[in-house]
Amino acid sequence: MKHLLSLLILCFAFSANACGNEYGIALNGDRLHTPIFYLSDNYREFDEPEIRRRLGEAIAKRGQQEDDFKNESNIALYYMKLGEVKKAIRILEPLVNEYPDEYIIIANLGTAYELDGQLRRALDLIRRGYAINPDSHYGSEWIHIKILEAKIAHGSNSSWYISHPIVTVEELLEKQNDYRGRYNNHLATQIRTRVPFTPAPNKVIANLLRTYAKYCEEHDTYENALMARIYVLEFEDLSYQRLRDREALADLINKIKEREDIFVGFSPMFKNLISTGEIDPYLLIYAADTAAYQFQQADAVQFEQLDSLDLYKSQIDSLQKVANAKKKRYKIQAAGQNGFFWGLLFGTIGLMLGIIISTISYRRKK
Repeated sequence: MKHLLSLLILCFAFSANACGNEYGIALNGDRLHTPIFYLSDNYREFDEPEIRRRLGEAIAKRGQQEDDFKNESNIALYYMKLGEVKKAIRILEPLVNEYPDEYIIIANLGTAYELDGQLRRALDLIRRGYAINPDSHYGSEWIHIKILEAKIAHGSNSSWYISHPIVTVEELLEKQNDYRGRYNNHLATQIRTRVPFTPAPNKVIANLLRTYAKYCEEHDTYENALMARIYVLEFEDLSYQRLRDREALADLINKIKEREDIFVGFSPMFKNLISTGEIDPYLLIYAADTAAYQFQQADAVQFEQLDSLDLYKSQIDSLQKVANAKKKRYKIQAAGQNGFFWGLLFGTIGLMLGIIISTISYRRKK
C-alpha cells in the first residue's frame, strides 16, 4: 500500500506543475499529454496583502537568526514585488559584497537592477548567478540572460523586438539534451515569472510568446500554440504589429479547422475558442481569461488531490515506523526470552552433571 501511494504521488508530481494537463493535438495528429499554457490571475499579479503580511513578519524577525542574510534577502524580494525597487537594492547591495557566492542574493539583486533599468549591471549578476546555479527556475535562467541582452540591444535599436526573436526555436530545441526534454517549459516558466513584474502591454513578453507559439505549433500542441497566439495580441501594443499577430492567429485557426482529424480531437473549450476566433480574433483575449480560470480551477483540484495523497503517505509512514519499532521490540524481547531458556537449560544440565560427578567421587572415596 505504501509503495502504491508513493507511485501515485510521483505521477501527480510530474503532472501537477502549476499548469493544466490534458491530451493535446500535435501537427501530425498525435495526441500528446502536455501541460496547457495559460495566464490566470495567479500568474498575472502578486497577492499584495499576503506579501505585506510576509514582509511584516520578516521585518519582525530581523537580527534574530544566525542566517539573517536570508531573511534580509526575502525582505528585499517582498519590496520588489510591491514595486519598491530602490529599497530592495539598498538591502541587497551590501549583502552581495558580504556573500559573493550566495545565488539567491545575486539573482535578486540582478532582478532589482533590471527593474530599475540598470541593465548591464543586471546582466553581469544574472550571468554570475547562472554560473553558480544553472538549474534555478527549472534551468530556464539562460533565457533571462537572453532577455537582458535583447533589452540592451533594444536600447540602441527601437525596432529590435520586431525584427529579432529574443530566443529562437532552434535554441529551445538545443536545450532539450541539456534539460531532459523540459525545454518547452523553460519559456513558459520565464514568461510566467515575468508577467506580474511587467504586465501587459509588454514588448518583451510579446516577443517571447511569438517564439513559444511557433515552437508549440511545430513541436508541441496546437492548443498551446493557440493560447500563446492569443496572449501575443494582449501583450503587443504596436498597432501594425498587432495586425500581423492577428493574421498569424487567424492563420492558425484556419489551419486547425482545415485538419478535421485534429479539430475533432479538440476539447469543447478549445472548440469554443476557435469558434470565437472565427468571429473576431481580438475577442479571444477575453475568452482566454475564462479558459484560464477553468484551467486554474482544474489545477486547484489536482493540487488538492496531491496534498491528500501526501497526507496519506505521511500517515502510512508514521504507522510503518510504529510497526517497525514494535517489531524491533518483539525481536529484542524474543531474543531475551530465548536467552533465558538456553541459560536455564544449560544451567540445569550443568547442575545435573555436577551432582553426578559429586556422587561418583563420593562413592569412590567409600
